Amino acid sequence: MGKLEKLLHRIYKHPIPSDIRYDEIAKLLVCVGCTMQKKTSSSHRNFKHTDFPKIITLIESELVRPYQIKLIKELLENIGVVQED
Repeated sequence: MGKLEKLLHRIYKHPIPSDIRYDEIAKLLVCVGCTMQKKTSSSHRNFKHTDFPKIITLIESELVRPYQIKLIKELLENIGVVQED
């Protein structure tokens, strides 16, 4: 099982883990086709997928929060990477 598959399993754990790092999620989002929009002199990073209407904003130096994980799960289900629960 690869690193991204392990991360997907962690994302879908119940309860949502509180130790998922920005760099792990950023790699996952780029791998599924999201583009990152970096604002200058800010730690906020926006990720956008052409088939998903919402923008996912993450803070580079922080752990990913549960509401962000829920939005990422919604993206993954919407673009067909994983099946809906």
